[in-house]
Amino acid sequence: REPATIYNVRLENVNITSSNANGQVGGLVGIASASSTYLMLDRISVTGDIHSNGFSTGGLVGQTSLIALVNSDAHVRIYSVGNTHVGGLVGYNGNSIIEKSYATGDVSSDRNAGGLVGYSNSNVLKSYATGHVTGVGNAAIGGLIGAGNSGTVEDSYATGTVTRDNGLAGGLVGDNNIIIGSGMSIANSYWNLSDNPGLNTTGNQSGIDGAMSLDAMKEWVTYIGWDSAIWGIQEDMSHPYLKSFSPVLRVDPLSSATYSTELGDNQFMISGYVRDGSIGEPLEVSYTIKNASNGTVTQDVYAINATSSNQTFNFPVTIDESTYTPETYTIKITASDSVPAHEQLQSLTFEVEDKTPPAAPIITIPSNGHMTNNATPTVSGTSEAGATVTVVLDGTVAGTATAGSNG
Repeated sequence: REPATIYNVRLENVNITSSNANGQVGGLVGIASASSTYLMLDRISVTGDIHSNGFSTGGLVGQTSLIALVNSDAHVRIYSVGNTHVGGLVGYNGNSIIEKSYATGDVSSDRNAGGLVGYSNSNVLKSYATGHVTGVGNAAIGGLIGAGNSGTVEDSYATGTVTRDNGLAGGLVGDNNIIIGSGMSIANSYWNLSDNPGLNTTGNQSGIDGAMSLDAMKEWVTYIGWDSAIWGIQEDMSHPYLKSFSPVLRVDPLSSATYSTELGDNQFMISGYVRDGSIGEPLEVSYTIKNASNGTVTQDVYAINATSSNQTFNFPVTIDESTYTPETYTIKITASDSVPAHEQLQSLTFEVEDKTPPAAPIITIPSNGHMTNNATPTVSGTSEAGATVTVVLDGTVAGTATAGSNG
C-alpha cells in the first residue's frame, strides 16, 4: 500500500503505559516510517501522559523514519526509565524533517532526553520546546534535543529548565556526537540562560551561542534572521509563536429556536470554545446579530491570547422590545488571529415572536347600547396592528378580522 499523509488529528488526555523494553511509544503512533506507513504528519495535536521504558518515546511519535512532521504540537508529560531516546514531540528522529512544530510537556529519563526530540540525525527547523527536561544518572539531556550526530537545528528555541544528574546537559543539545557523525549544525537558535546558568549550548562542547535571558527571549530583536511571516511575538509578553496554527471554533446550539420579549423567555447565551495552537498569539472571538434586513442589531468582541487549550466564551443576549421586533435573526460568530486567512465563521438563527397578549379592541361601531334590527350589522373599531379580532354573539363566533397596520 502507498504511504499515507495524516492530518488534522487531535487526541486529548491520552494515558499510555508501556513496559516493552524494545517498544516505540508515541501519543499518536509508536513508529512513523515512509517505507511502510506514513509519508507526512501534518497538523497533529496530542495532550496527556505517557509512562514508558521502551526504546523510544515521544509525545507525538516514538520514532520517525523518512517522513516530514510539520505544523504539529504535543502537550504530553513523559515519565521514562530505561528508554534510549525520549522527546516531548519525537523520541527518535531518523532521517526525517521536523518543521514548524513544538512541545510543551515535561520530560524525564535516564537516557537521551530533549524537550522536543530525544535523539536526532536529521533536521529540526523553526520549532521549539518549553517543557522542563530532567535527566537521571548518565542521561544526555538538552532543552531542545537530547543527543544527535548529524542534521541541522535552525531557527528554533528552548525555554525549559534542564536538570541533569551525572550526564551531559546543554541549553539546546545534550550530546552533539561528533565521534559518530559530523555533529549537528546549529544556526539562529536560542535557549534559556536565566534558568540554566552554567550550561553551554551543547553539553560536550564549549560556548554559549544562543544563550539568552528569558526577558530577551520575549523581544523580536533577539531572533536574528527569523521570518516574521512564520513567527510572531508580543513584545515583552510572549515567546515567539508559530503563525501556521489557525483557530478551531466550536459553537454550542442555542437553548431554543424561538424567543420573545417576555420575562423568562427573553435571554440566551452564545457560548462555545476556541482553540489556537499559536501559544501567545492575540486571538479574538466576536459575534454579530443581524435582523432580516441585514441590519446590525448588536455585537461584541472577546479578546484573549491563545493557549493551545480549549478556551471558552460566553456572550449573554437579552431580547428587548426597543431593539428586537418579531422576525428572524442571524448570529455570526467569528474567531480570528493575526493571520486574516485563518478566520473561522459559524452561524446560528433564531426567531423573535410576539407573545404579549394584545389589549382588548375598542369597538367604535356600533356604539355601546346601540339597538338595531339589522341581522348582519357591521362591527368596526381599533386594535393592535396585526391582532386577530373575533366577534362572538351569544356564545357563537360571528366573524373574525385581522387589524391592519394602522390598527
